[in-house]
Amino acid sequence: MRHISILIAILSFAISANAAMFISVDGQSNPADTSVLLLPSETLSLGIISNGSSQGMYFLGITEFSPASLDIGSVIVPYPGEPPIEPYPVWDPIIPGLKLPIIEFDFFNPALPDVPLMGLLADNVILHADNYGDTLVMLYGWDDINLFVMDTQVIHQLPEPGTIALLGFGAMLLKRRR
Repeated sequence: MRHISILIAILSFAISANAAMFISVDGQSNPADTSVLLLPSETLSLGIISNGSSQGMYFLGITEFSPASLDIGSVIVPYPGEPPIEPYPVWDPIIPGLKLPIIEFDFFNPALPDVPLMGLLADNVILHADNYGDTLVMLYGWDDINLFVMDTQVIHQLPEPGTIALLGFGAMLLKRRR
């Protein structure tokens, strides 16, 4: 089992080294080294940023049991495609383990098919905190044969201060009882 986990870690480093597309959180590109904290009543804006990916089909979603949901009602796609490229929810669970809607982005520019994608590709995908816990956001690419993970982002959803105070008070009562 240990050898399998080492192999998976090595392969994931290889994939992430070649990845050129990232999830942005509230305009901050690829905040992997910082924790993203969110209260249950708050929302944040997710986006997709590229620094040289090929044109194609990409999927954004969150894992099935994550205590959050995506709202795609206000998504902005500034990438110049013809006709204007619009994201739409994929209701057929193409990617097992992700919660619906899984958002598909088709980034194609027929006038310049070989030009790599650069800059902000999509913005303002709203993530709502439904409860506390960690939410894993995943960005997949599609190369006509396989789906592959481009980037992941963990959002730590904290309980609101009143809930934390009640949990602490309950823990003190339990400790006192013993």
